[in-house]
Amino acid sequence: MLAWVRLLVDPHDAAAVVRALARPPIELRQAHLARVIALARRRKLDLVAGLGAATESPQVPPEARERIERFVTLHRNAAAGLDGLAPDAFTGARNARAKAVAAAKTTEGARELAARIRRLPKPSVPAWSLNMLARAEPGMLEDLVALRNRFAEAQRAGDRAGLRALDSTRHEAISAALQKAAAIAADAGTRLGPQATQDMEQTLRAAVADANAAAAVRSGLLVRPLTASGFEPVDIADAVAVPLPDVPAPAADESVADESAAQGVPADGTRERRRTEATASRTSKAAEERARRAAKEAVSAAEERVRASHDLLESADIRVRDASAQATRLGEEESRLRKRLTEVAEETAALDRERRAARHERDKAEREAERAALALERARRRQESTRAGE
Repeated sequence: MLAWVRLLVDPHDAAAVVRALARPPIELRQAHLARVIALARRRKLDLVAGLGAATESPQVPPEARERIERFVTLHRNAAAGLDGLAPDAFTGARNARAKAVAAAKTTEGARELAARIRRLPKPSVPAWSLNMLARAEPGMLEDLVALRNRFAEAQRAGDRAGLRALDSTRHEAISAALQKAAAIAADAGTRLGPQATQDMEQTLRAAVADANAAAAVRSGLLVRPLTASGFEPVDIADAVAVPLPDVPAPAADESVADESAAQGVPADGTRERRRTEATASRTSKAAEERARRAAKEAVSAAEERVRASHDLLESADIRVRDASAQATRLGEEESRLRKRLTEVAEETAALDRERRAARHERDKAEREAERAALALERARRRQESTRAGE
């Protein structure tokens, strides 16, 4: 049990990996374990990452692959035990686990291990929210990251309409994922702020653009957000709780000539010397073939990164053109409205002038009517006086 705890604290703890693999429930045979160790050394990987590479190596038999895959699954699930907690609960659970380990005073290195557990970083809120989404809605993330291949195909075909449609699809898929993640976080009692939402959107965009970022997001083990530059692979070395075996590893020589070094872990160096001698005796033709393979793989990787950057540039160009067209339409609409506003103002001023003129005429008519009434009254009085004199 202590080996597993050590492994979660430090994935590079080779001794803990070896003990966990050799004991139940994995019980990997010594010969297969030595083969994995040799492969990890050649590729300069920690053993957890080396296990992922071992499952793809023809040197590892099916029975050993099954045990290795079981170990990787257990390792991920165990790591998710802390990463799946709400951010507010993480620190308390981590410290409780450290306290439990420290209480095992009879276990060698328990105090040091407990101190290392207490130093485990807490996943950021955006990372935690995406981890919860990966566990609750894995299909949603799978559909999202699958857009990367569709972007590449449309770019190779020069399909501008297809790229424009994919850009809209990506925007809708990311919006849907963010809404779902916010709902899951709210159910867990956490409200996502604008900055957290922005970090999550950048991470999901990176997952669409980059294979490493996609693997990190799908794993549900993020500890920080990701950002894709569009020109270099996303570095996820410190972005996940444990190394991911399904992330492409650096190219390395896996020739059968190295098999003798993978048959065991020699104590006296004899087998190591024999392996060195065998390596030194390889023909230059074989070395050139390996160099050609490595160069071809490097060129393929570079071409893929260039295609991905072209995808991003093309999508950005499409959005810029769309935004420019929208700005032009809005400018024209603004001019039309301003013109109409001027016309309305002129019409209003004319109506106001007419209203004032009408009032003036009405007032004048009223005054004329009053004068006429007075004249009439005076005339009536004169007429009555005349009649009375007669």
